[in-house]
Amino acid sequence: MPTGEEGVASDKLVFSFKCLDLDHRRFSPSNCNVEFFRELLSKIAEISRLTRNDFIGSQQDGNRLWIHRIDWSDERSPLSENSFGLSDELTADENAWQFDTSRSGRVYGYLLGGTFFVRWFDQDHRLYATKRSREKK
Repeated sequence: MPTGEEGVASDKLVFSFKCLDLDHRRFSPSNCNVEFFRELLSKIAEISRLTRNDFIGSQQDGNRLWIHRIDWSDERSPLSENSFGLSDELTADENAWQFDTSRSGRVYGYLLGGTFFVRWFDQDHRLYATKRSREKK
């Protein structure tokens, strides 16, 4: 697994799926419908035009892409998971981010250098323990 903050801040963001968890019971791609993936591809195309700094800075820019860090310890919004569960958890979990694909769909992963490593797909926003996500368990 890659480590560190390599990459140039002005390079366009790229996506990697090499750490995608295909078997997670809540966040498996098989839990998502065709519309989710249609919106996901559109969102990846849009985000791919951003630099790393643009991606990080978008959380202060009105956040129309709904990009923000994942705070595993946030007690105001308890999470259904406490880690990505990777062998190098420290690196991945400290650089954890999410972005939306639709009104409720999310993609979770981590940002190292200019690469966003996709870990989970969440069509029903189940990472955060909201009333709506609990109803869809």
